[in-house]
Amino acid sequence: MKDRVRHLYSGSRWAHIEGMLRLCDDCSNVFHFSPRFEKKLRDAILLHDIGKGNEKNRTRPFWRLEHAEISYRTAKEKLNIKDAAVLKAVRSHPAIKASAGPLEKFLYVIDFAEYNREYSESSKAREILLNGKITAAVLYTASFKLNCLEKTKSEIHPNTKGLIDRYEKEH
Repeated sequence: MKDRVRHLYSGSRWAHIEGMLRLCDDCSNVFHFSPRFEKKLRDAILLHDIGKGNEKNRTRPFWRLEHAEISYRTAKEKLNIKDAAVLKAVRSHPAIKASAGPLEKFLYVIDFAEYNREYSESSKAREILLNGKITAAVLYTASFKLNCLEKTKSEIHPNTKGLIDRYEKEH
């Protein structure tokens, strides 16, 4: 898969992918991923941002999430990816639902916490994740994103708010 998608990324975007793949390897050691799950996660990582930079209308609500839909369509239609779970994770990765499965959760957190992101919040999410606490890492990531959106008075995607509400009720 790596060879099929490498040309779709710029240098800095590819560095992001490589940071995510490294974190995926570390998560596999911590969470003892099955080879099948790890392959799905690595495929989702490789595909999740192939639509980045192709957003058309940057004035629409949630335009920053549009790349996920473009990535999904490109993976499905141009790269002929058939795995429904991988496609779902790619499509939903910027704003997962409270009902997200493990593949979606790991992609969501790894995207935020990958090794090439140098801000302290990413390091904290990575620390939580590598301590074996995926639920706490999801909640920390979502809370940080929510706070950023509130500070900038940006529109908050219903999935982000719903995710936090559900996790706070359950934990």
